[in-house]
Amino acid sequence: MNLNSFDEPDTSTAFYLFGPVDERISKRFCKWLDNISALSPMPVQVFINSPGGDVTDMLAMMNAMERSEHHIITIGTGLAASAAFTLLVNGDTRTAYPDAQLMYHELSSMSYGKHHELAAGQKMVDRLHELLENKILNAAPKKMHKKIKKTLFTKTDVWITPADLLELGLLDSVPGVSLVEPKELKVESDEKEILSKEAPQQLGQIIRLKAGRKATLRKTW
Repeated sequence: MNLNSFDEPDTSTAFYLFGPVDERISKRFCKWLDNISALSPMPVQVFINSPGGDVTDMLAMMNAMERSEHHIITIGTGLAASAAFTLLVNGDTRTAYPDAQLMYHELSSMSYGKHHELAAGQKMVDRLHELLENKILNAAPKKMHKKIKKTLFTKTDVWITPADLLELGLLDSVPGVSLVEPKELKVESDEKEILSKEAPQQLGQIIRLKAGRKATLRKTW
C-alpha cells in the first residue's frame, strides 16, 4: 500500500488503519475496498492501531466491509479503542497480538441548541447507541451475549485483553492462546466447508471451519 498517496488507485491486499477514524481515513478505506472489488475475491488484511474516532465514519467503513465480497481479516496490532474496537471485532476473521491494547466504551456525544432540538437529538443518540451495541453482539455467538453485556456494556471505559476478548467470542484467534483443543473442535452444521486463509506470516495460519453464518476457528502457530 502506498501510504503517501491518496489519489492513485490502491489494489494492495492490506490496509493500515493507523491513527484516528475520521472522514479522510474512512474515504481512503472505502475507496481501497472499491478498488480491489475488480479483483477476484481473496483474503485481505486490515491492520489496526487506532484510538477510534467519529462514529459515522466508522459506520461507513463497516458498511463497505459488509458489502465487500472479500474475506476481511482484521488484526489488532497496537491500540484498538472505541470505534476501532468495533471495526476489529466485525471482521470476517478477527485476531490481535497478545499485547494489543483494546478498549470499548459506550457512545459519547456533545449537543447544543433549543430544547426541541436537543430532544430530537437525544432520540437519535439513543438509536445510535442501540445500533452500536447490536454491532458488538452480532459479532459474537448468541450464547455469549449475556456475558458481553455484563463485561462491556458499562458506564466506564473497559480495557480488555485479547485473551479475554477471545473468551467472549469477539476474536477468533490470539497467538499463543487456545480455548479449544483440536480434538474437541466440533462443526455442528451439515454444510461443512474448510477454507484455508493466508494470514500474515507473523501471525501464522488461520484455519476457518465454516458452520452456518458464524465460524469456529482454530489456528496453528
